[in-house]
Amino acid sequence: MARDPLVVLLDEPFSNLDTDLRNHMRREVAHIIGAAGTTAVFVTHDLKDTLAVSDRVAVLRDGRLEQVGSPQDIYRHPENEFVATFVGKSNILPGVTGADRCSVITGIGTIPCAHTHGLPAGREVKVSIRPDSFELDPVGYVEGVVRETIYGGNEIEVVLEAKTGSGILKLLVHIHPENSIREGARLRFHVLQEFVAVITH
Repeated sequence: MARDPLVVLLDEPFSNLDTDLRNHMRREVAHIIGAAGTTAVFVTHDLKDTLAVSDRVAVLRDGRLEQVGSPQDIYRHPENEFVATFVGKSNILPGVTGADRCSVITGIGTIPCAHTHGLPAGREVKVSIRPDSFELDPVGYVEGVVRETIYGGNEIEVVLEAKTGSGILKLLVHIHPENSIREGARLRFHVLQEFVAVITH
């Protein structure tokens, strides 16, 4: 409405749109703002809006700034448990940093981790593992039984029960929809390090 604004404030602009129109408007708004070279402050609770439109993301909780970074950094390397679970879904596991400083030893095995903050070996930590990190592998070191599946079109969301030394652990994993997954099936996975991060607090 205003010509050549210095800043544009967008407060939940897509909240009442259907899915197709919402996807179109994300692209359109991002293009218009980019072409105009205007700064936009975009307030939203929708993860897809956040990642699709933003160059830089600020995560707030109770008026406190929890983390600032690019959409990729916020999603791949959350700094704490709140950010990990607020910006998408994540498995939060206790563990111990490995001797190589590039892995975390957990109840489901030694997980490769690209974001350990350089912590020394043997430090007790929590690790965030995104559901996208799990990749089907017939000889993978993470094994579990499928307890629930939700078909989402572009992925199958699976609740997996994995045995650990201290009992049963429920994991949320995403599987490519070309796979036929049934409840009760026993599956194996390995973990991709790009979506694994040690969380500091």
